[in-house]
Amino acid sequence: EAGELFKEMPSSGNPILLIADASGAALIAEGFGSRKSVRPVEGGWAAAANHFTAPEMKDCNRRLMNNSFVRAARMAKCLGETRGRVDAEGMKDLLGARYPDGLACHYYEEFFGTLHSMVIDVTGRRMEVCFGSPAANPWHTFGFEDSRPGQYETVLPLEKAPASFWAPPESAE
Repeated sequence: EAGELFKEMPSSGNPILLIADASGAALIAEGFGSRKSVRPVEGGWAAAANHFTAPEMKDCNRRLMNNSFVRAARMAKCLGETRGRVDAEGMKDLLGARYPDGLACHYYEEFFGTLHSMVIDVTGRRMEVCFGSPAANPWHTFGFEDSRPGQYETVLPLEKAPASFWAPPESAE
């Protein structure tokens, strides 16, 4: 149902979503304006960075940067080594480790930085959210039924990206 809704949803952006439900069903949804791709997750796990991976969407990749492939490879290595059975603490470690060892980026003055991270347990109906980078901020737990609006103080470390971060990838596969 969520995949069909994604296909119908108007979009002026380029979303890449991982969609899952408590039954274990999961999809990868990619969109480029009105072009959409929805496919089931295969192999028990999925990861997404800032580039399209569906064969029918790859021609939409514009201005690719090496960092997207480095981050995707790091996720694939972590999830592949554990056969997709990484626990919440392992995910938080990956999200909180600084690039290139993990996914946390602090290049805010260059308009690229981790604004929030989430680890979602769809069967347990809860999520852990870190506002800002997990390398510098605490995690907060919310139930799906929670409605705790509020403000969360956030530290945004300022770092300079290495030149290789912005470089085009050697290969777009």
